[in-house]
Amino acid sequence: MKHHFLAGLGALVCLLASASANDSCAVPTTVVGIGPFPFDLSASTTGVEGQTEPICTYFGSSSIQRDQWFTWVAPFDGLVTVDLCGLTTVDTRLAVYEGAACPTTPALTCNDDWCGLQSRVEFRARAGLSYVVQLGTYPGAAGGTGQFQLVLASSPLVLGTRVHPVSGHEYKLLSPSGVHAAEAYARELGGHLVTVDDQAEHDWLTANFHVWNGSARNYWVGANDVAVEGAWAWTDGTAPGFVAWDAGQPDNYGGGEDYAHSRSSSATGLWNDIDALPPITVHGLVEIVPATGLVFCAGDGSGTPCPCGNDAAAGTQGGCLNSLGVAARLEAVGQASLTSDTVQLRGSNMPNGNALYFQGTTQQSAGLGAPFGDGLRCAGGTIVRLGTKLNAAGASTYPGSGDASVSVRGLIVAPGTRTYQVWYRNAAAYCTASTFNLTNGLQVVWQ
Repeated sequence: MKHHFLAGLGALVCLLASASANDSCAVPTTVVGIGPFPFDLSASTTGVEGQTEPICTYFGSSSIQRDQWFTWVAPFDGLVTVDLCGLTTVDTRLAVYEGAACPTTPALTCNDDWCGLQSRVEFRARAGLSYVVQLGTYPGAAGGTGQFQLVLASSPLVLGTRVHPVSGHEYKLLSPSGVHAAEAYARELGGHLVTVDDQAEHDWLTANFHVWNGSARNYWVGANDVAVEGAWAWTDGTAPGFVAWDAGQPDNYGGGEDYAHSRSSSATGLWNDIDALPPITVHGLVEIVPATGLVFCAGDGSGTPCPCGNDAAAGTQGGCLNSLGVAARLEAVGQASLTSDTVQLRGSNMPNGNALYFQGTTQQSAGLGAPFGDGLRCAGGTIVRLGTKLNAAGASTYPGSGDASVSVRGLIVAPGTRTYQVWYRNAAAYCTASTFNLTNGLQVVWQ
């Protein structure tokens, strides 16, 4: 347990001193490059923004006190580490958000103690996009001075690949990293951190990945309880139907242990809960499910031009470019069978906000699409609204926990073809006066 005592004189100094301008997220300090960048929390106050992020809950509190704000435009694509280790003696907390001022979406990442009482986080940056850093103290800790730096870290590497002999799912073991970097790279590979459906799959994973090159390994399992403590969910939001917790786990030791990993110390690969960026070596384990459906109406100029010249690069399997500079993508995995429907629609590369998944019966304009908002309307004919989801880290899925299957919600009672698309909110000033865009279209043949 941490114990912090504020001296009366120190509190008086804080009250009398003038807080710096970037004490408010409305006027963050702009930093350029990788640093190091100085900060001084001695006179900073605690704002109301960024104080209730579930991902920031450590030792019973999500508060980041005496916080200051910094904005940074990524000069490159890649994994970025924001690091305070060895650069201050302040007991820090640290969070990063998309945007250039006060947060309008959940934090991308957050950390309390990574190296002693100092913080370190990592996130996937895209060149040209703005990010805002919230830097403050653990609740009750004294302010002080120091520096932080932003470092381009290397992406995880694929160490090896195995294919499940029954499901055909592909699994890739990655080099060690934090959970956010592992999940981000998993998505780049076309998958997610592993979802374990039953004891047979768990045993197969243990047999194939628990010992690698002669050494027992920790590896991330794609389950977390970030949203609600104790309510574990896979990366797609569904509740696990199978778990393999080690004795006494999960215990949320110290608070903030929101991510599951398979323990190297357990001969049968049992799970433990741990911090997103732990001080131990944990590998990513990616699961890639074979794709379902056919992409059409891409926003790459191959069909109808995007509304304001915001075409994606030729060959891009996504929609028109959005304010993030990327093309949102819709893909599907699972079996399109009316008797055993396991189809899951997966949207990615979207801003964090609402996303409507909908179904059509035809391809709009013979598959070329029609201008609509900042993108192209691809799915036409009889429309069924499947469900509205809230994007997190730019992605969402349908169905999620508690949702009807795609075929049931889509009222599909006989074999045939259906088209799918995601209509998502993109509130940033961009392209047309509309505040929305769309993914590519996806055609699925139901059997």
